[in-house]
Amino acid sequence: MDAVANTSRVSCGLAGFASVSLDVATVTALRSHPGPPCDEPLPVSTLKHLDEQTLTALVAIARARQTWQVSGPFTHWGLVAAPRYLGRATAGPSLARFFSEGAWGVSPHIVPHRSLHSLSGTASQVLHLQGPNLGVGGSPGCEAEALLAALTLLRHDSLPGIWLLLSRIEPELPPCDNRPHPHAQCQAIALALVPNLASAPAGQLEFYLQASDSWPPFSFDLLLSWWQGGEEPLLASLLSVGQIRLVKGQPLPVWPIPGSVPVDGQVRS
Repeated sequence: MDAVANTSRVSCGLAGFASVSLDVATVTALRSHPGPPCDEPLPVSTLKHLDEQTLTALVAIARARQTWQVSGPFTHWGLVAAPRYLGRATAGPSLARFFSEGAWGVSPHIVPHRSLHSLSGTASQVLHLQGPNLGVGGSPGCEAEALLAALTLLRHDSLPGIWLLLSRIEPELPPCDNRPHPHAQCQAIALALVPNLASAPAGQLEFYLQASDSWPPFSFDLLLSWWQGGEEPLLASLLSVGQIRLVKGQPLPVWPIPGSVPVDGQVRS
C-alpha cells in the first residue's frame, strides 16, 4: 500500500455484509414467505412476480441486517444493484409469444420485474428508500462498475449509506420451462456501505485513485472467496481507475428481525 499512500483515497465503512446461495426450488418456496429485509412482511402479490435474483438479494439484505444489526430507517440511503443477465430466462419465450400472439400474449410484469433496474427498484421500495437507486452492468464483470458507482454516490451525494447488491445465477444455463435451470444456484451478496467508520462493524473499504495490474480484478467470485476465507485483507484492482482494499470486522451477536425465518443457504455470520 506504500505505493499508493500519497494518492487520492476514499474510505468508507462496511456496516453489513451477507452472501447467500440458494437452489431454484428454495427460491421458489421463498415466494410465500422470504422473511422481511425491512420491518414488515412482503405481500405474496408482490413476491410472485419477482425475478429469482431479486428474491435472493432480498434475503441477502435481511441476513446482512440480522448479522450486523444494520438498522433503519434507510430513507435517504442510496442503492446500486448489479444483477447478471437478470430476466434472460423469460425474455426469449416472452418475445416469441409477443411476435406470435401480440401484446396480449405477454405478461405486463416482465419489464418491471425482469430487467436491469428491477432489482434496485424493488429493493428500494422494500427498504422505503428515497435516495438514488440504479441497476449497473448486467453481465459478467459488472461488479466493479457497481462498486465504483456506489463509491461515487457515497462520496459526492452526501448519502448516510448505500446498499450494494450483486447477484447472479450460477451456472448461467439456457432457460428451462421459462425458468432458470433447476440445478442452478441463485447467488447474491449484499453490502451496506457507510461514510462513518465508527458505525461499520463488518469492515472497512479503501479506494485508491491509482490503477495497478499487480492486483486481481474485483469480481463476484473474488469477493465471495475472500469473505468465506481467512482474515487477510482483500486487495483488488477496480477497472482501470484504481485499487481497493477491504478489511473484515468482527461479527456481532445475532439480532433477530421480527418475523424472519431461517433460510437454507451459504451465509457467513
